[in-house]
Amino acid sequence: MRTLSFIACANRRLTSGQLQHALAIEEGLSELDTENITDIGLIVSVYAGLVIVDKNIDIIRLVHYTIQEYFERTWQSWFPNVHTDMAKACTTYLLFKDFETGFCSTIESLRERLQLYVLYDYASKNWGYHAMVSTIEGERLVLDLLQSTGKYRHAPKLWCMHLTAHFGLWRSASVLLESNAEIDPKDAKGEPPLIWAVKKGHVEVVHLLLKNGADVEAKDESRRTSLSWAAEIGHNEILNLLLATDRVDGNSQDSPIAGERGRSPLAYAAIKGHKTVVKLLLAQPDTIPDIKSGFHFKWAGRTPLSYAAEYGHEVVIKLLLAQPRVDPNSKATGDYDHGKTPLSYAAGNGHKSIVGLLLKVTRDEPMYYTTFKDAWDDHRVAETPLSLAAKRGHESVVKAVFALPGMDPDHSFHYGVDGGRTQLLYAAEKGHEAVVKLLLAQPGVQIDSKATGTYFSSRTPLSFAAENGHVEVVKILLNNGVNVMSKDVDSQTPLSRAKTEDVKQLLLEKVSSRRQSSRPEN
Repeated sequence: MRTLSFIACANRRLTSGQLQHALAIEEGLSELDTENITDIGLIVSVYAGLVIVDKNIDIIRLVHYTIQEYFERTWQSWFPNVHTDMAKACTTYLLFKDFETGFCSTIESLRERLQLYVLYDYASKNWGYHAMVSTIEGERLVLDLLQSTGKYRHAPKLWCMHLTAHFGLWRSASVLLESNAEIDPKDAKGEPPLIWAVKKGHVEVVHLLLKNGADVEAKDESRRTSLSWAAEIGHNEILNLLLATDRVDGNSQDSPIAGERGRSPLAYAAIKGHKTVVKLLLAQPDTIPDIKSGFHFKWAGRTPLSYAAEYGHEVVIKLLLAQPRVDPNSKATGDYDHGKTPLSYAAGNGHKSIVGLLLKVTRDEPMYYTTFKDAWDDHRVAETPLSLAAKRGHESVVKAVFALPGMDPDHSFHYGVDGGRTQLLYAAEKGHEAVVKLLLAQPGVQIDSKATGTYFSSRTPLSFAAENGHVEVVKILLNNGVNVMSKDVDSQTPLSRAKTEDVKQLLLEKVSSRRQSSRPEN
């Protein structure tokens, strides 16, 4: 049954060689006894009908997935000690004296080790899982491995407390702390065990570390704290533990670049849409609900409301708008999105319900026309919620934004070297049929509006639609009286720009019809 239990309960499928080595291990061994290795053919014959070897990938597995699923549901009845057995096997294997030299410093030496000790890869990655699930966690064998730093420690830093945090071995962590293990050592990325435990969601380890005085404000190389990670991951229980210490700064911002402020825990929670986390953070008296991100290239001036609007988290939007200190008209100040409002982000990403919420609270003034900076050529770019929605084909948002006071459906906005374009020009270029129809139904929209700028001067909606092969858009424009003979700055007509035969045929028919109708009667 030990063989069957290993096959059924391994954390990933084992190769034939890995199973052979696992079964050959006896507790107390310091090296592999090759005489204990069982022939794989014998193993398969003993469990004929249950076990097969997939020769293409050298994996030994149960013959049918339904058997695997059955044992996954009932392993505690069939194999109550399997994880203890596997934990002991993996731990004993890793304690072999051949590994006392430590980690492999070259790819070649690692490849040689993996070829000679085929269970090494599985054991090194899964011993902690089996220890955590079993009753062996906290026993001497596990502690021996954790305290044998030469066997697992990677340059420049990896410590036993990090491993307990990674695997959730809180009993082992408790014993190590009682033995005066350092509670806040830093790994190569500057992360202490507390951040490791938070990232993995190991509540017991987090609780233990906090109870023993772990630095709750310790930061990794990006200046992110445990609270920041818990907020992004959305682990409510861990977040409560961190907040309960009264030693945590709820407004701490990371720093992707030295000297620049990044995002707050509330911003990360808003991005992910973790409504309970947002509630918990907003309930803290010191939380700044409208805190602005730094980092000028991307996030400068952006608020949690801005992020929630961009990613479409309606419940989070409502929670934030209920805060008296939240400005629904706040504008980003970064190089990429300078001047964008929450409404701009919501409209550009097609979040109709959020657009509706924001329209109820935004100011009734020309703030709808936002200007932001093009990071590549330093030109100013004039965008509106309507232009952002139209160019991305968000029909329902276009309808909603038409209701804005003073909104010009034929507004021409400037976009760097592209020059000026109307919403219709962009919708036609991208092939957004429904948006094209909506725009043409608005009074004042010029069907033959012309682009300006270095590369696209005098090009019309028909010119762009024809070039990009948008047959249905071409049909819509033709049916609405577009000038099929218009020429751009390069003297090109929509017909000469057309690249697909179906579009060419449509335009030729229209040109022919126009010529015939323009002939004088005899």
